[in-house]
Amino acid sequence: MRLLRPSLGMALRHALLLLGLGCLLPAQAQTLKSSWSSQWQAQTANLQQGPLAQAARLAPALLQAAGPARSDSRQQAHELTLRHERSDLPGQSQLLIAATGRLTRQYGDRARGEGWQARAQLQEAALSASHENWSWTAGRKVLSWDVGWGFRPNDMVQQERRRGLLPSTLRGQALLMLEHFDADQAWSLVAVNPQRLGEAVSAAEPAQALDREAALALRWYRRHGSQDVYAYARLGRGERASLGLATQTVMGNSLSLYASLRWRQRHAAWESVLGEPAGLRWQPAWQHDAVQTLLGAQWTPEGSAHSWILEAWHDGMASSDADWQRWQGMLDTLSGAPGAQPPQRRAQMALQQLAPLQRGSGSLQRRNLLLRWSWQTGELREWQLSADLLHHPADGGHSLGLGLQWQGQRWQLGGAWRRLAGGPAALLANMPQRGSLGLWAQADFL
Repeated sequence: MRLLRPSLGMALRHALLLLGLGCLLPAQAQTLKSSWSSQWQAQTANLQQGPLAQAARLAPALLQAAGPARSDSRQQAHELTLRHERSDLPGQSQLLIAATGRLTRQYGDRARGEGWQARAQLQEAALSASHENWSWTAGRKVLSWDVGWGFRPNDMVQQERRRGLLPSTLRGQALLMLEHFDADQAWSLVAVNPQRLGEAVSAAEPAQALDREAALALRWYRRHGSQDVYAYARLGRGERASLGLATQTVMGNSLSLYASLRWRQRHAAWESVLGEPAGLRWQPAWQHDAVQTLLGAQWTPEGSAHSWILEAWHDGMASSDADWQRWQGMLDTLSGAPGAQPPQRRAQMALQQLAPLQRGSGSLQRRNLLLRWSWQTGELREWQLSADLLHHPADGGHSLGLGLQWQGQRWQLGGAWRRLAGGPAALLANMPQRGSLGLWAQADFL
């Protein structure tokens, strides 16, 4: 078993010390919660079509040390989360501290071995206070803003990955926040990552760019009867200016309609570069002017245990149809005549085509359709069965997911399955993983 890294043990001790001090406070002045979760996940490598399949056919030995993202893999993880809240500080101040210790084992990772990896992390640590209609917060805090379910373009502070197979513990962003509110409207001004204000910003990897830059974000909210209206603005060192609008309307007791719109002046994306002798390769770069839109509806018939969500969105940050045509052309070239390149080199060129498939919280295709159904049953509706279908109209690719969850007073148990499919040109059918299966359990102790 691989032990803690040198700095990890110190971080874990500091986090536990902060939380332990909260236990010494009077019971009425503090709340201490703890939970333990265990997860197991298996992924099936896609050796039928796509870049990984190309590399496997050209040079099978190249994949033997390629790691879990390029082969069948299994992972198990165990996580302990401690959360402390105190609300009796002077000046109506509140303190929130949440820390997580995580043990992970990745089977099939020949590059790093199959030992246990340990990590301790401070998820949230924030001090807040309020006076009349004003409040402020400083520290690290989870802060999500938008109205969608499968896609949320106006989450300008918390870059949350949507539609994950298994539940995950969010880590808050470092921020300074000022808020003002009354009965019908509110606004929030947030300085995100102020500690990075003087740092230079590069495109980095698109999936990580937004978490690293310093930015100033603004949200305004107003209620008009059964309709909620939001306006957003963001100014970042890397992304520069960004503007957004969102609305949500409740119609009767069954139907909720919502929409979201965002314009970005600049964003990090994968850029294709055609050169010799490397062929088509991908590198992170800044691109200009992207528009993201979302239309959605949630319908829960009155008195019914069934619920439906239908969403359609356009993600201008995704690669264009022309980019994907060049990408597909490269794969067709590699699968054709041998040419002048040796098989080992052609396999490496195929693996380079995996880069634009790594979108993080973004979308692969610009146009997307999502349908989700859920059904709750049991005396206390403790059982939930769900199914979701993501469809790409441009190439016919689709992702089908099923989930089952049980929630008791202290325990939660669940499982999920996902399968990616489509024709030869479907991006989802060319992903390095074809299917995933996950199981999880969580227990709340305090």
